[in-house]
Amino acid sequence: MGGGDIIASFLDAQAIDEFIISVIPVFIGDGIPLIARRHRHVRIEAFYARCIANGAQIIKPLTATAWGTSDFYIEDPDGYIVCFGGRPTGS
Repeated sequence: MGGGDIIASFLDAQAIDEFIISVIPVFIGDGIPLIARRHRHVRIEAFYARCIANGAQIIKPLTATAWGTSDFYIEDPDGYIVCFGGRPTGS
């Protein structure tokens, strides 16, 4: 176990609060995945509630889309607008 497998294990245990990711180019080979490939599902409503509880600046509230998903937009501390979306509970 190493690399992405360790991070994936911590994600599965919900033991990671924050990621700080730096991009380092790969010159030789494919590199090692940052996070091992596993299927993780976080309800969009729960994530939205957690963002609000943590004081995120909501730009557009959680809204149903015409194609059956829900999304919301926040502004991060650097002024970037970030969109999160997913299938609503019960879909």
